[in-house]
Amino acid sequence: MVQLYSKNTRKNSTGSIYNNNTIYIMSQVIIDGQVLEAEVSYGEGAKVTTKNELIRFIQAYVADELGTAISQKTVTTMIDGLSSFVTSEIANNREVRLKGIGTLFTKQFKPTNKRDLRTGVNLSIPSRHKPRLRPSSELKKAVATLDSLVAA
Repeated sequence: MVQLYSKNTRKNSTGSIYNNNTIYIMSQVIIDGQVLEAEVSYGEGAKVTTKNELIRFIQAYVADELGTAISQKTVTTMIDGLSSFVTSEIANNREVRLKGIGTLFTKQFKPTNKRDLRTGVNLSIPSRHKPRLRPSSELKKAVATLDSLVAA
């Protein structure tokens, strides 16, 4: 069962809902008599989703979509495998395309010369690679939708 609380609502630490221009999504499923919940917040004041929340959300999603339970250990192994794969590919300067999310890649920055304003010393910053995300059109649309909900 996936529930979407109305836009402009958010649950605080006591469990009550209050207006904060935030979309609050709660997913709940019962597996082997144990209630699993996953919470995701978007918008102003949105919290960071932890790995445990992601695991619970995937368990709830699989149970909702397929009607079968999946263990926490299995989901953790899948997430760790995905993380390891993406890290390995990015470290080898390869792009990783994830449908609905975007493309993960590395971008090379040229060497630059900067000046420390406090000491006046010239600094030489070497060339470096940094990981980047090019968002998919689906992700861009979702964020644009979120912007329109917050503005309402």
